[in-house]
Amino acid sequence: MNTQHKIAACLWFEKDAAEAARFYVAIFPDAYIVHQATSTVDWPGGKAGDVIVVDFVLAGQRYQALNGGANENATFNESVSLSVTCEDQAEVDRYWDALIADGGEPIMSNSRWCKASVPAAQQSSITMTLKLSSARLRTVEETH
Repeated sequence: MNTQHKIAACLWFEKDAAEAARFYVAIFPDAYIVHQATSTVDWPGGKAGDVIVVDFVLAGQRYQALNGGANENATFNESVSLSVTCEDQAEVDRYWDALIADGGEPIMSNSRWCKASVPAAQQSSITMTLKLSSARLRTVEETH
């Protein structure tokens, strides 16, 4: 694992961490799974052989996806999101289409905030909020 980044966001999933990591890695460039750790014994969140943690990288940023089991306090909501700066509107549209294609949904009208749903997982806790914006728009916003 690249130790250049000492801090990585850890995303808590009930049981679909590997599916979530694969979903995001398939969408973004410079993205790959670094390591996947499985349990050798039964544990509170699963059984021996189940994935516990997946370390992955999206656009150079390191993340961890954790299969932590059911936890009513560990749900994704709009208070935390991934913000993606795109080169142009075409890149924004490409990500937008991929993120909402299989059940994702816009969460703010007239903006590019969405909840992306991982197609393989049939649970609400697998959704992550993402904000898409173009670098050109950010430059305009910063000058005003």
